[in-house]
Amino acid sequence: MKDKYIANILIGERRRRRLSAEVIRSGLCDQSTYSRLESGENIGSIQLVIMLLQRLGVNGNRAGRYLCRDEYDEMQARLWILECIKAGKLADADTYIEKYMKEYCAESHLNSQFADYMRARMSELSGDNERALELYKKAAAYTIDDYRECPAFVCMSLCEYFIVANIARLTAILEDRTEAMELYGKLLVYCRSGGIEKWNVTCMYAKTICEMLQIYPPEEMGMRERHRWFEECDAAVKILRETSRLHFIAALLKNRQKLAALMGYDADRRLDDFLACYEWLRKRFGMEGDLFEWYPYYIDCAFYPVEKLIDERRKISGMSKEKLAEGICSTETVSRIINRKVSPKYGTVAALLDKLGLRGALHEYVIVSDDMTAHRLWDEIVRCNVIGDYGTEKKMYYKLSDRLDGSCSINKTVLQYSREEIDKDGQNIDYGQMAVQCQQMLGISVKDIRHLTIFTRIESMVINRMFYCYDRVKNYSELGTYEQLCNIYYSNGVGRCFANDYEGILVRCANYIGNKGDFESANIYSERGIMLELETERMHTLSTLLYCISWNNVESGKGVTSSDIEMCKCAYHVADFLREEARKQIYERWLVRNNIIEK
Repeated sequence: MKDKYIANILIGERRRRRLSAEVIRSGLCDQSTYSRLESGENIGSIQLVIMLLQRLGVNGNRAGRYLCRDEYDEMQARLWILECIKAGKLADADTYIEKYMKEYCAESHLNSQFADYMRARMSELSGDNERALELYKKAAAYTIDDYRECPAFVCMSLCEYFIVANIARLTAILEDRTEAMELYGKLLVYCRSGGIEKWNVTCMYAKTICEMLQIYPPEEMGMRERHRWFEECDAAVKILRETSRLHFIAALLKNRQKLAALMGYDADRRLDDFLACYEWLRKRFGMEGDLFEWYPYYIDCAFYPVEKLIDERRKISGMSKEKLAEGICSTETVSRIINRKVSPKYGTVAALLDKLGLRGALHEYVIVSDDMTAHRLWDEIVRCNVIGDYGTEKKMYYKLSDRLDGSCSINKTVLQYSREEIDKDGQNIDYGQMAVQCQQMLGISVKDIRHLTIFTRIESMVINRMFYCYDRVKNYSELGTYEQLCNIYYSNGVGRCFANDYEGILVRCANYIGNKGDFESANIYSERGIMLELETERMHTLSTLLYCISWNNVESGKGVTSSDIEMCKCAYHVADFLREEARKQIYERWLVRNNIIEK
């Protein structure tokens, strides 16, 4: 079966950036494999597709998140290695790596690269920098053997970037500072080159700047250089703000403070207050010291088994295995697929999902589109909604609706969801009616939600809005259903890699349960959410979760404690950093009401 989704993105983005197929595929796959990918005759392995997309500056998550058995099991094997390393269980990680190498590395140099990259990190964490550098260089050689000789980096995956950056860092420590700075310099130029989605560059840019300033500190610079690096820090902070990320934020802001002082600039009180609150939060939640750099691979572990998705939807729709198989494959094949006895063919999976009303789900990233302009329009719609720019949001919506395939049920729901968002009158909303509309959009009863563990992204958004409406009309009869959604992620122990889905449910659970009057439970969900945000270096919901605890404790009659005050102040400074004025005003009113600050 041909599939043009990945093919069209590869072709479109390669042409947009005026890059040759040779440059994109070099080191990753041979010409024949790449040609078949661009023609749609080969869908490629998930690792290969992610790295190709990232080399084109596209977020690897655009490749989809529902995997068939063999690929899902392989990505889970990577996840357990990462989990062990993050927990400091290096002996266990070594055992998992050995098993991974035996099962997956014999025929894949990309898998071998992953294994050596992980071994390098483990050596570094064990204090053996010489061995770590040797392994980083070995990992780089699988796909970018000429990283020293090439005059500039034209395209890189996140994995390749992190490997080269870590080579530069250890080269500065063990070998040659000048050589390290030259390597970092090429990485910095790449981060500023443009054409890269901000989701990819956000961590790369911050890491590069901070590590270069470790090698070449501001005290050794002239005034012109200090000004240049001050601007670099501001540019990196801007990207972190736009993506609501916290990667290297403390180091960035401290470098900025130092540069400003050396140049005689006035301190930026807003950024200084934000830095103080961020460091207080990390200490308060026991997160002192540097976090493990799981970023380049951890985000690529947020996958679901497609067989489970198929079986859950089959049961909800009341469709028998015989009916589902009809016209696609044998009933026995369907049974073997949903019981994970076989790794199904891509075409079979696509046909089964289509029959279950989930056409395009294999490629959904909120929307289903092989047009990257459509994805960028959706990102802009989300950004405008967050900052309250509803006029621009409406314009972007109409542009998006012209580009999306409205016959796809996922896209149809996205457009309906967005349309209701931009059309609603904030002063006259019938939340009861809106909840009914959400139920209709979802196409699944509230009761049936309890029987599902996997949702498309737009389904999660609709569910969140529906329960928000229930909260506004004080209907908590189905709150247990919502709590169950939270516990799906919490109980599997790997909620971090599903942070994009998990954080929204956690923050709303905390709010709704608190509004119901169960303040202790609300605080438990809030603390889980805060830990999730800090561990994954995100701040999409951080300010709301912080404020939730302060609000709960006062409303419960406990009175205002110093911790509550600090939590609300942190919420205020996070909202201020993100330029979220509406939220900032809410937190300011709480501080005024509780006599913490004057009006």
